Amino acid sequence: MKIEYYPWTEGVMQTALDIFEKGGLPCLDLELGAKCSHKIQNSGCIYCDSYDRVGKNAQNELTKKQLINLVEQGIRLGLRWIYICGLGEPKDNPDLKAVVKYVFENGIGISVFSNGIGYSKKDIKFLHDNKVNLVIKCDSLNPEVFNKLLGGKKAFQHKVAESIYKTINSLIDSGYSQNPEDPDLALSIVPTKLNISEIPAVIKFCKKWNLFPLIGELESAGRASKGYGKLAPSNEQLEMLRKDVEKILGFDYDIPPCPAAFAGLHISNIGECFVHEESGLSCPWFTLLEPNIKVLGTIRTSSLAELRQRLIEYRKNLRESGALRKWMRKFTEGQHHVFGGCGGLKLMQLLTCTHMGE
Repeated sequence: MKIEYYPWTEGVMQTALDIFEKGGLPCLDLELGAKCSHKIQNSGCIYCDSYDRVGKNAQNELTKKQLINLVEQGIRLGLRWIYICGLGEPKDNPDLKAVVKYVFENGIGISVFSNGIGYSKKDIKFLHDNKVNLVIKCDSLNPEVFNKLLGGKKAFQHKVAESIYKTINSLIDSGYSQNPEDPDLALSIVPTKLNISEIPAVIKFCKKWNLFPLIGELESAGRASKGYGKLAPSNEQLEMLRKDVEKILGFDYDIPPCPAAFAGLHISNIGECFVHEESGLSCPWFTLLEPNIKVLGTIRTSSLAELRQRLIEYRKNLRESGALRKWMRKFTEGQHHVFGGCGGLKLMQLLTCTHMGE
């Protein structure tokens, strides 16, 4: 049986595209805040792709009232899914539970990417009861290897890897991914030279418990760009890993594209709506490089409906001017990705076969 992560399934994507192309807004990709306790306490993951300033809250971040208002606007536009994929650690934001509770009560699906550190039984019960789909970091089942990736000395001292393992096991025990009525769980796996030999064991664990293994290649962005050459496996190593992964899983492995990249708006922690400048996609990080960002406006002065229209106009201009085709040709020359980034290699394919809401 093929393992899937429900928020990224083909059915969810198709429904989102249908709503978007009819003038709606089925997805929001939200940054809750820049705070990351792991970075403050343990120096953070050695391959972190976030900006150096991430760790402490930024000034002028969106309030709970503003976040709820965004969801309310979205519901009027056909909102189906909220995706919270980072900047900082979502669990460290005190407004997360209020957002989760509100979207659940209004029948909206939600997917949250978290490092999985320090979850209590109460936290897990809340997430399960409110059907929060989760992506949790797990680069190795060997705590010595994983703690090194999680920051080194302080991560070892505070047993950060062990805390993540405890969270994952507690999520499984609570029912995650064990039947269609429960929320889904995926494990985020980043291959590096330090852990690539450890990944097959994580894949076997995922298969045992029906967890989707999200294998996203190392990004040359943020902190990772400084040590990319020392950390990044060769394409030959990644190809061998892919063969091992497919042998274990029993099916061809692909990272599915996130629906929010096509059919949603990305709203930053300070309220800016921005896109990847060259493609117009709402996920700027799918190229595995430090992205160029185009700000379309802010929720402080514009409605979601207005921002959606600016997104449509921006994408249309990219296509009609030939800039999109020119960039895609230049970007793909000499590129060879085995797994791609967390948005999936199919993002590039979909760029050529959809008008993205025009």
